[in-house]
Amino acid sequence: MGYAEKRGKTWRARWYGPDGRLESMSGFTTKRAAEQYAADQEAKIREGRYINPRSGKITVTEWVNQWFPALDLELSTLENYRWLTEVCILPAFGARTLDSITTEQVDAWEADLVRVHGYSRRTAHAARSVFSACLGAAVPTRIPANPASRRRSSGKRAERRIAKVMEQRRVWATPLEALLVAERMAAISGHQGYFVLGVFLAYTGARWSEAVGLTPECLRLRDGVIDLDWKLYELNGYFYRSYPKAGSVRTIDMPPFLAALLQEHLAKQGVARCTCPEDAQDPYCRGAEYVFLGPEGGHPRRSDF
Repeated sequence: MGYAEKRGKTWRARWYGPDGRLESMSGFTTKRAAEQYAADQEAKIREGRYINPRSGKITVTEWVNQWFPALDLELSTLENYRWLTEVCILPAFGARTLDSITTEQVDAWEADLVRVHGYSRRTAHAARSVFSACLGAAVPTRIPANPASRRRSSGKRAERRIAKVMEQRRVWATPLEALLVAERMAAISGHQGYFVLGVFLAYTGARWSEAVGLTPECLRLRDGVIDLDWKLYELNGYFYRSYPKAGSVRTIDMPPFLAALLQEHLAKQGVARCTCPEDAQDPYCRGAEYVFLGPEGGHPRRSDF
């Protein structure tokens, strides 16, 4: 049975937790308020909704150090999460306890990332998404609700309507524009293979990492199809090989002219094997034949392409 104790000028609520330990919460101005709080905790225990008040006292930094190592995500996603956490989240909330954070504070922080710190709206949105995933993992064992969860009704209606219209008006390159971009890629680099790479990207819809990771055996030129089975993703200066994003392994058709262009490209490409070190550890590339390589055998790098 919960009860109240006098503590100087204030009252402390006492009750027994699910494990039989005597719990407490201080700072109540009246005995009745302390007793009511203790009674509420006992009701939550009976209903299976109880959260130990001490559980939310862990700092965000301490919680991140528990949450992050348990994530099972792609290396590129983990690297992105790490950067957003270290650069955007921890400087603002690292010393705060989980139970002290409010939705209003998270809203203000997301806005300040753009207005004060100069990050793009996309980066601020991504940072909040990571923070929401982090705090969401603490519900309901440490906090009752996720203060970083994005409310559907947040934001101005006009801004949401404009964003929807602009999304529908997304500009796609015309065949001529795609050809001009591919020609510019070859002209600036002095490497004809990059012209083929530009045309390939425009007419297949392949992701950059899927094009860089394309191997000759994935080209079925006689059938006019391409198997997008792998990707090469640049991370910390190296390339690791894995399945496409979200497991989107697929076979796509290609127009006849592209099949002929690829066949000619493979015949003329002077270097077919990449220069990745053979002693690299999995899942990093250890050297293999690829369709698109630089003139010296290096992989095209998205970071500076």
